[in-house]
Amino acid sequence: MIDEFAPWRAEYFSRPKDCECVFCKIANENRDSENFMLFRAKNCFGLMNRYPYTLGEFMVIPYKHIDNIESLDTQIWLEMSQIVQIGVDVLKRVLNANGVNIGMNLGAAAGAGIGALLPLAADAADAGRGAGCDRGGCGPQGSCPLGGVPSALGAAGAGPGRL
Repeated sequence: MIDEFAPWRAEYFSRPKDCECVFCKIANENRDSENFMLFRAKNCFGLMNRYPYTLGEFMVIPYKHIDNIESLDTQIWLEMSQIVQIGVDVLKRVLNANGVNIGMNLGAAAGAGIGALLPLAADAADAGRGAGCDRGGCGPQGSCPLGGVPSALGAAGAGPGRL
């Protein structure tokens, strides 16, 4: 397995930690553009990852602050899944992704950075590289060519108008 190095993520680990859940804070703020908010649907919202491991990484997050998938309402899960389908299509069309990684880290032992929430993440992958960005660099040291992923997700109807 390739060990991907993402030096721009150092800012995430070195910043002061807020006691409030960052996702709940973003959901309640009226700063969608600054927070990289992609859409707001009935039961969930979408964000581009501010500290991505790879190109085009986005998250679909339920408004309901819950820490286990077993208790998540089926309608919320279906809405999240439907939006991820749209997002995968966008990653393949806009970024020409050869593959897409989709996943959730359930609990701190599984790597969840925020234990009491269920973000579902997806990102572009290339054959032979796994979850790596090889399209010109990502983060502050290089440009991260999102190339229209945020606007394409919105145009694809990942928001309330579609669902």
